[in-house]
Amino acid sequence: MIQAKLIPFQNFKSIIKNYYFQVFTPIPLFWLVFYALGFPPPMDDDLFFIGAAINLAKTGNFVNPLLALWSDRAIDRFYVQPPFHSHILGFWLQLFGVNTASLLAFQVFCYFVFSVFLALLLKRYKFPWFTPLAITLCYGLFMFGFGLRQDGISMAFLALGLWLISYDQYLAYFFGFVCLGSSILSLPVNMVIAIPFGLGILIRNFWSIKDAPVTLKKHLFYTSMIWGLAVLFTFFILLLSINFELSRFLSDLSWCASLRRQPISNLIPSIIWQISIGAGKMIYGSLYGLLLAVEILVLINYKKQENLIKGFLVISNISLGTMLIAYSNVLGTNFNFFCWVCVIILLSKSTLPAISRKILGLMAAVIVFINYSPTFLTLFFQDRTVSTSVQEAKEFVEAHPNTAYWVDSIAARFVFDYDIPEGSVGWEFSSGSVFFLPSSVAQKPPDMVWIIGTKQAWHIPDELPDYPRLQVFGREFQSIARKPYDVLIIE
Repeated sequence: MIQAKLIPFQNFKSIIKNYYFQVFTPIPLFWLVFYALGFPPPMDDDLFFIGAAINLAKTGNFVNPLLALWSDRAIDRFYVQPPFHSHILGFWLQLFGVNTASLLAFQVFCYFVFSVFLALLLKRYKFPWFTPLAITLCYGLFMFGFGLRQDGISMAFLALGLWLISYDQYLAYFFGFVCLGSSILSLPVNMVIAIPFGLGILIRNFWSIKDAPVTLKKHLFYTSMIWGLAVLFTFFILLLSINFELSRFLSDLSWCASLRRQPISNLIPSIIWQISIGAGKMIYGSLYGLLLAVEILVLINYKKQENLIKGFLVISNISLGTMLIAYSNVLGTNFNFFCWVCVIILLSKSTLPAISRKILGLMAAVIVFINYSPTFLTLFFQDRTVSTSVQEAKEFVEAHPNTAYWVDSIAARFVFDYDIPEGSVGWEFSSGSVFFLPSSVAQKPPDMVWIIGTKQAWHIPDELPDYPRLQVFGREFQSIARKPYDVLIIE
């Protein structure tokens, strides 16, 4: 009888110690809470990245009308960004509607897919259960400040692609290569992760048959053929998505990239500026110092490390270096998140003295809080309730049905629910210059109305009414609005 009573308890203990239970219980809960709280919040470039998808869902035309005043290259097409994100999001919006709930659900679904397939990939290489959870937490903090950009779907494709090719099966290789290509064609900077890590997984797969040269040669041949087919298939999908206008697409894409890309000569000054401006020494310098300390300790104990960690150390540093060289603007965003991935992976699997692991783990927990302190401040102290000014703006729009507007990302979400009237443009891209926001109310045409967040007074302080800043324990943070969802109407 006693033994019979113990069986359910033992089964329960085995369940809660199971990797899948430990990982796939908190991950969906984490992202459901993220969605329920209305995250990610609006960011200034949201309308740039989602406008074409919204228009595609409504009209079938692949153009972002909200960029009509931004550049001549955006009037009749949207080739200034890779097309996969807009087409997939447009299909999603056709299925589930053009509204805030649908757009946020798409983002969170992409985040969830990334977390799930990352966890499955790490399980395949015998990482502990807390590794994907720690990376998911950092990813959520990173995505909190990234709005509705294409990073979510690109990272979902990346995790799915790496997981598929880890299976060392030809069909999995084909779809894995297609997913990695789709990741790059959603966010080109991800090529510095997809290519090195994809090759690393393939080399690990081939290594198991290195002592059978005939089998290895045959395997290499078939894998190369499958890679070529996957490239052709992905390239054909790309051509379909841009109406086979490859030359115009490449011209527009390279032009837009040139607006943001810094010369390599600015790389070192950018790093120095990043860790010296304001609280940068603590916010960014602490993360880079932590990663450097972890890597030095791993190198000191290099002979004790598994081949997996040795390979990861080499590939991750190649990825970090090429990421900065290819596109140094990711410093402080994608670069920082990948630094956290490296820290978590190395601390989870490397062979280090127990005391060193504990100290570094404690330091990492503290530095996560420091590194994402702006996110924590907005998350816990901002008043994100939708104010009466939003309702007043909605009533104004209802009373003026034939009016076109200049709207920012805040008004687009809370006033229009992304059902933006025809003829309206994105306020952040309406100055007539590809580099700058409007600098004066005088730039507003007399027949247009601005509906924008009050925090846009940051850009036109002499003409727009000031807004309250966030105050925490008596300290005021000038760059963070206390009520970020207040709006202004300027006729």
